[in-house]
Amino acid sequence: MTRTRVSRAWPESGGWLVECESRAAGTIRMRAAAVVNVGGAWVNEVRGLLGLQPPEPIRLVRGSHIVVARLFEGEQAYILQNPDHRIVFAIPFQERFTLIGTTDVPHTGPLDHVAITPGETAYLCESVNRYFERTVRPEDVLWSYSGVRSLRDDGATEAAEVTRDYELVLERA
Repeated sequence: MTRTRVSRAWPESGGWLVECESRAAGTIRMRAAAVVNVGGAWVNEVRGLLGLQPPEPIRLVRGSHIVVARLFEGEQAYILQNPDHRIVFAIPFQERFTLIGTTDVPHTGPLDHVAITPGETAYLCESVNRYFERTVRPEDVLWSYSGVRSLRDDGATEAAEVTRDYELVLERA
């Protein structure tokens, strides 16, 4: 169910009883044979609602993007190799713009207002400035957006090195 928040869930009769909140329908209770946790950055909060402990070891990693006036002609995209061994892409966007991204930095703040930092903006500008004739400055950024990925914590030192492999954990009700 879209736009529905799980408020509680508990094992019952070999399955799950799930209580959800929906703006359209209010409180809903339903039975489920299985529950799939696709909570993204909130995966451990959902585990808590399900009464599953301990939390999964995850790392929250923010990826941010900037949009600037079009940097190049043509419909091709560019993948730019940086000295830090990361790549940044530059993609034509909505005919008049170029989308530049992405960063890979640890996210420790609240999840309800994720935003690019000045450091991330500078990093993306510096990355494209190594490759394109037109200089991009932070004040050239028309808009930006950011998202947080929940990645399995494999003990990597740097956020960019954390594995992108997934793990499917099956637990009985």
